[in-house]
Amino acid sequence: MGISTVPNQVSKAGMQSIAATWAATEGSPIPLGVTRTPLAGNFSIYSKNATQVTLLLYSAADVKNPIFTFDFDPIKNKTGRVWHASIPATTVEKARYYGYRIYGPPPDGDYNRHAFNAAKILLDPYGTAVYFPPTYDRRASLGTDSNAGKALLSVLPQDETEFDWEGDVRPVHDDLIVYEMHVRGFTRNPNSGVAEDKRGTFGTSSKSSSSMPLATAGERGIIPK
Repeated sequence: MGISTVPNQVSKAGMQSIAATWAATEGSPIPLGVTRTPLAGNFSIYSKNATQVTLLLYSAADVKNPIFTFDFDPIKNKTGRVWHASIPATTVEKARYYGYRIYGPPPDGDYNRHAFNAAKILLDPYGTAVYFPPTYDRRASLGTDSNAGKALLSVLPQDETEFDWEGDVRPVHDDLIVYEMHVRGFTRNPNSGVAEDKRGTFGTSSKSSSSMPLATAGERGIIPK
């Protein structure tokens, strides 16, 4: 039996189609955080040592009892060290906040000082906003008991349509020169023209006579520090 010399290749378009189908059903590892579309919400979180991840969605009226939970399948919902899931928009739109339960190995007494505790509800490190419920209690994060109803929660981003720039044109700064200016050093000298009790403040840097050459020497930008 002969050996075929014809390369067995999958087309780039075919691979893209497979990846898109997978992401639509099991989620995508990128970008991290939550990405919403009209059809679904993509949830993605990184954990090097987690053994199980559970997503919790909460309504605005009840921050203790989730209206939806999802256990990530380590076979379908994990790529490398990133756990991901695609949740239907009809489910996500009923929620306002979310959090995670992360399961993992105990500390091994060596350098792996794990602190996994599935009883604790955790924030999304890539969340865009944090909600402090009226019942929030920082002390509830200590110990081994559950902090449900007393934990901080991540806020779900809203499904916003793409912004219409209305024909706006990006400015061109081909000749722009940016100066990084130390405010104190720039205004501490008497020749700066700034009153002695005002020298070294951000508000007076633009009033300094020393800044005049920069302001009048063409297109310039100043970054105070």
